Amino acid sequence: MASFIKGTKIWNRIEKKFLITDHGEAETGLCGAFTLDSTVRFTLEAMSATCVKMVIFADADGKKKEFEMSKSEGGGFFLELPMNKISKKSGLFFYEYLLKNAHGEFFVVRDNADFSDKIIDKEPQGDERFQLLIYEPREVYPEFFRGGIAYQIFPDRFFRGGHEELKADAKINPDWYHGTPEYFRPGDKNFKNNVFFGGDLPGIEQKLKYIASLGVTAIYLNPIFLSSSTHKYDTADYTKIDPMFGGEEAFRSLIKAAKKYKISIILDGVFNHTGDDSVYFNKYGKYDGLGAYQSKESPYAEWFNFTEFPEEYESWWGFKNLPRVMSDNPSYKKFLFGKDGVVRKYIREGICGWRLDVADELSDEFLEELSAAARAEREDALIIGEVWEDASNKVSYGKRRSYFSGKELDSVMNYPVREAILAYVRHGDMWKFMRTVNSLYYNYPREMTHQLLNLLGTHDTVRAITALAGAGSEGLSVDMLAAKRMTQDEYRLGIKRMKLAYFILATVPGVPCIYYGDEIGMQGEKDPFNRMPYPWGQENHELLRYFRKVGRMRRRESDFFADAEFELMYIDRSILVFERKKGEEILVSVVNRSKDVFAFSADDEVNEIFYQRTGMEFEVKGMSAYCFKMNKDTKYGVVPRLKK
Repeated sequence: MASFIKGTKIWNRIEKKFLITDHGEAETGLCGAFTLDSTVRFTLEAMSATCVKMVIFADADGKKKEFEMSKSEGGGFFLELPMNKISKKSGLFFYEYLLKNAHGEFFVVRDNADFSDKIIDKEPQGDERFQLLIYEPREVYPEFFRGGIAYQIFPDRFFRGGHEELKADAKINPDWYHGTPEYFRPGDKNFKNNVFFGGDLPGIEQKLKYIASLGVTAIYLNPIFLSSSTHKYDTADYTKIDPMFGGEEAFRSLIKAAKKYKISIILDGVFNHTGDDSVYFNKYGKYDGLGAYQSKESPYAEWFNFTEFPEEYESWWGFKNLPRVMSDNPSYKKFLFGKDGVVRKYIREGICGWRLDVADELSDEFLEELSAAARAEREDALIIGEVWEDASNKVSYGKRRSYFSGKELDSVMNYPVREAILAYVRHGDMWKFMRTVNSLYYNYPREMTHQLLNLLGTHDTVRAITALAGAGSEGLSVDMLAAKRMTQDEYRLGIKRMKLAYFILATVPGVPCIYYGDEIGMQGEKDPFNRMPYPWGQENHELLRYFRKVGRMRRRESDFFADAEFELMYIDRSILVFERKKGEEILVSVVNRSKDVFAFSADDEVNEIFYQRTGMEFEVKGMSAYCFKMNKDTKYGVVPRLKK
């Protein structure tokens, strides 16, 4: 087992940045994203060099600019560079350092193996260069979201609270506690995904006290608009809340009640496609008026792309029940973004923002207009994109996206950090964790970093506890997945690992998001078995108490967690140490994923804010996590506890 004493390094960085703000103060940190109006001081420790140039390449057109660096008194080199000298508008750039000395020319680039720096003697490949993102700042950021906790709910599976009538095209599964969600079997032509369990918006309202007990400040709802399916990603009418969820009255009541708990509501916007059984497509003639499927004279005809009218049309990933909308169509955008459009309508009714389904299938222009419409109604409206990769350099359908230009997305679902946390807690994969957090928090604008939707599980992933300790499921049939359950030993181990995973999720930058039921150990394989009803009265109270304890810690330190800087201090297969820094104080998270015991010691008194103790020495038990608050100059270390 290795020891960590503050002051040592897990890697040697050559390149650092200093952001010079308008009022003359310097913000120090490792960062690769800056506002268009900022000036950045780039420094390079290259003692033997006689000349150093910074060479910057524009991603949009490949054009390059060279800037000669000045020699500092200490022997290194520096360059104070206004971002508007690189570009007059936001954009993505990559750069390298060209270094000359007595032995020839060399390049300083990034080592992608561990995100450190390296020196090479040949022209670098594109992915070896440092990334630089220039963006435009928002006038008002959604600061209400930062420092809190989000809670994702699949409405049909959370709680029955109302007495809504069953729709004519729906069925009910009366077995809330043991029923299996309806699932598709290959070759089943009658599958409709219309078997409900009966959860609704009144049920969510009745459980707001419970939700608030987790420290939750925002609820993200899976789709609630009129639809024939249980998942409702096949929207039938964007202007109506599904009556089986309680309709408009229940929605407004939930918004009002949530405000009393200081909880904001985020809706799921599925704007890339509709359902074939919708007002807009009307394939089955259920609705009044002409749908696009019925007539080329339909007011919605130009929203869809028919290759052979009416039977052949573009659909989402080939699913014929999900006809794809030509989302850049002017009349469709007016329907969504106009003064009385869908986006503005629900913000006026009290939601704080939108989560956008399959954001990478919506154009940059569409996202800009959507964000502008939302901000016109609420200046700090929050727009979260479903993006599964690094959103700062995402390529979608052959095009580099501009999510973080300042005009599109405010946040994304943080799937990369999810994968890194699960891999580290389950397998001890320190390299994946190191590469992910260092690259992601380097590449992202600080404002976006602090409002990332951090998650361990969603309606699209295997349940977190199953991913952390369950047996593999590769090659199993859908019937086998429906019946698959963790063994008692797997489940007990999963509870321990779930605590560590959530602790990390809640202390790295961003807003932790709990997928309903993860806090009480719900298990399940991929969709739809990750969407079982919440088993009220059968919770794992040990895990629930832990989640609530984390929630209390975040509430007490919400200002700190809202925007404190991050630095990974040390990681190996046993111990993870990282800092959050704000002003003169730091929070130090120590996570021990091994069975061994470590000792944490400091040269001054510190506060352990999770278990709320004060002292200079602490025992770091196996499979446990701690968070220490101290002055930034306090020296501390984590070493193995010697066995007597």
